[in-house]
Amino acid sequence: MTKLFLDFETASVLDIKLVGLDNYAKHPSTRPLMLAWAFDDDAPVLWFPHEGPIPSEIQEAIESDVTLAAWNTSFERYIFQYCLHTVIPTLRWLDPMVWARHLSLPGHLADAGAAIGLPPDLAKISDGKRLIKKFSMPYHKGGKETLFGISEPQFHNWQDEPRDWALFGEYCKQDVVAERAILKLVSNIPLPESEQRAWILDQKINDRGIPINRKFVQNALALSLESKKRLGAKLKELTGVANPNSRDQFLKWAQTQQYPHMSLGKAFVKTALAPDSGITALCRQALLLRQETAKISYMKFENLLSLLSDDDRLRHAFSFMGASRTGRWSGKGGSEKGKSFQPQNLPRPDKEIEKHYDRALELIELGNYELAESEIKTWFDPQPEFPSIIGMTTSCIRSAIQAPAEKKLVVCDLSAIENRKLGWLANCDAILKVFRDGRDPYIDFGTKMYRIAYELLMKAYKSKDKDAAEKRQTAKPAVLGAGYGLGPGAIRYCSVCKKEVRYRKNPHDRHCSQHPNAVFIYEAKTEDDGQGNIVLTGLMGYAKNMGVKLTAEQSYLAWETFRDSYPEVVDLWDSYQKAAVKVLKTGQAVKAGRCIFQRRARKDGTFILRIILPSGRGLHYLNARVETEIAHRQSDGEEYERDKLMYDGIGHGVGQIGKGNKWGSVYTYGGKITENVDQASSRDTFLNGMLLADGMGMNLVFHAHDEAVCEEENNPFAPGLSDLKFCMEQVPDWAVGLLLAAEGWEGKYYRKG
Repeated sequence: MTKLFLDFETASVLDIKLVGLDNYAKHPSTRPLMLAWAFDDDAPVLWFPHEGPIPSEIQEAIESDVTLAAWNTSFERYIFQYCLHTVIPTLRWLDPMVWARHLSLPGHLADAGAAIGLPPDLAKISDGKRLIKKFSMPYHKGGKETLFGISEPQFHNWQDEPRDWALFGEYCKQDVVAERAILKLVSNIPLPESEQRAWILDQKINDRGIPINRKFVQNALALSLESKKRLGAKLKELTGVANPNSRDQFLKWAQTQQYPHMSLGKAFVKTALAPDSGITALCRQALLLRQETAKISYMKFENLLSLLSDDDRLRHAFSFMGASRTGRWSGKGGSEKGKSFQPQNLPRPDKEIEKHYDRALELIELGNYELAESEIKTWFDPQPEFPSIIGMTTSCIRSAIQAPAEKKLVVCDLSAIENRKLGWLANCDAILKVFRDGRDPYIDFGTKMYRIAYELLMKAYKSKDKDAAEKRQTAKPAVLGAGYGLGPGAIRYCSVCKKEVRYRKNPHDRHCSQHPNAVFIYEAKTEDDGQGNIVLTGLMGYAKNMGVKLTAEQSYLAWETFRDSYPEVVDLWDSYQKAAVKVLKTGQAVKAGRCIFQRRARKDGTFILRIILPSGRGLHYLNARVETEIAHRQSDGEEYERDKLMYDGIGHGVGQIGKGNKWGSVYTYGGKITENVDQASSRDTFLNGMLLADGMGMNLVFHAHDEAVCEEENNPFAPGLSDLKFCMEQVPDWAVGLLLAAEGWEGKYYRKG
């Protein structure tokens, strides 16, 4: 199969990182500077548009059945479409970036080349950033009034910078060389045809775009900015400080108000705001005001406005296989962390705002600051002196996604898919029975934790009993997180002998074997996160991240209850661990549960650990290896050697060796592999539903984790919730016995269901 590799370099007055690909490609100033191209293994050639029309070889290839290849093809596809007025269907393209991500390589060309060990003569030229800045961005933006009219933007080109221009051409050609070399290296484990279909659907969703209510976004931003302005003026008046945003100026004033610290860091301010800290009432008020004026979450609205296309749609918000370990999508939405509209990680509404969510949306649509400020106060008890307008607007940010006139959003998500999939993978009937019987999985686990009959706890919960609600809430982290081998994140020891007491077969046995009358003492385990913050670990840390506060004793009880209730899951961790070790040591394929573990050798002598999922897709761990580490037995403290699984990748949380999202050594284990397999297989199930919905003719515009959103005509003859629910609940051929259920709704604006 002949392939034509392509790579554009372009120039524009716009910054693609700020405005997104759609706006960039459509802008009148955007133009191709050069195109590097090569058929198969031929040496790359450059086409310069200023020298003449596109070469006939390229034109003929476009008009034939030649496969077109480019790293992140949507860029080349859009430049062809909007700058060269040539529409090329997505079906014609092959994306080496997607093939690289399939092997868990980074999505950036240079990073992927470095990770895979591309030789220097094949790797991307490192001087690219300087050259792009010189030729792709204007050195004078123009727009000023002159004697001859409004000045035009000025760009460097081949005439004034011939030496760097020649180097820029080499850089462009080298991108073709690098992407072609990477594609060759990863082609030993090719992208499955099913994933090519999934990528084509992804491109369709990205091209279609997410419908956004521009006026809603503008109002939310205006309200937020007005709040910041008014509260900033009030803070200045309250403190008499010339610039209360200045750390030094504000700190100096605060210390005259019994503020005890030398820092305004979050942890110090939190301590100072405690009821018994001793600071003055004036200082407390000023600290709260300063916290509010320092919020930057409203800048997500600015970011969203800059990314919106002229037709009020947000395009290219999703990265296919962006999550390197599982193949799930990741979100895109701007270049600045904390300020970007990240569609797969939108903030949950504040609890009080959520109770009045519909009215909050109305207040934003009205855009009346005084009305919003006076009304929000009544939602809180006690009423705050200054309500958080920014808190209200950012709580409603997901509802910026709104169906246009005469349209509706159809929203449906897979219910408890990871928990269902865990039971299916482990063949754990106790978990599957929860869903067969139609039980609430959190209430069901709560009955095991607290030894209460399911009917009694459910009845109390439905009657809004606070104790029952708390029991269900404390069960959540175990149901969602304990299945992946997390420890309790706490230490338990005897009050008499002070010895640590680990796992007990009966989680309700509260007695030390040596001192039956002693009590257990529970303490949280903490660690430094590498940035100077002391954080909780294990199940306690997991619970905190999902907004649930567990005591050390509750965490221990949940941890032991899970292990005692679902021994098949514990066995699954062990079987995955042993399978990975065995296959890496012997090269012999091992079947573990519903997965197959394989070892693939690379030319450099390293191995790829490949886990074949039930769907047939593979998870890949590069430079996978078994190392030996020294551990200590709990029983007697004696040292012993044990196997430790390592691979090269981008680590997150448990298993991460270095700090930051950098390529390097990562540690993994049976529980973590279970998490990868569960989430990856859940993704494959979700994808099956999306492909069915697309095949039915539904218009997918958005998805977040296990939730799909379609935009349909608002009439009884158009596809609706029952159609999407039907698609999502279809069990794939490879998942016989999996119990699926989906829930959803229809409406004008997007919200948390």
